[in-house]
Amino acid sequence: MREKTQTSQIGYRTGVTYLKLSSAILSSLLIAVACQGESGQESEAPTRQPRNINVEASQVSYETDTTRIEAVGTARARASAMIQPEVSGEVTEINFTSGDHVEKGEVLVRLESRAEQLAVDQAQVARKAPSV
Repeated sequence: MREKTQTSQIGYRTGVTYLKLSSAILSSLLIAVACQGESGQESEAPTRQPRNINVEASQVSYETDTTRIEAVGTARARASAMIQPEVSGEVTEINFTSGDHVEKGEVLVRLESRAEQLAVDQAQVARKAPSV
């Protein structure tokens, strides 16, 4: 009985091998026929005739753009500063205009300084005078 089982397994393996081999041959033939059809014959699709397009050429010229646009809007500065004096007094000189870029330490406004100058002069005289 053992011989029969071994013979059936050999027959089964041989059948599977033949099936695989015949599938591979059939696939190869189909691929070869498909490739031969593409390269063997030219496509008979109608060729398109190029269309004629009328083109008008002109020389480049330069002109000033006269377009004028009017608009209403609001502009705001990115940064601003409040300027306040350390002392009060009458303004005698303004050294900037609105929108100017100014640096730290620049004199922007001069005030009337007669009273302050008089006080400085009196202090210097008092310092130089001998004590009584």
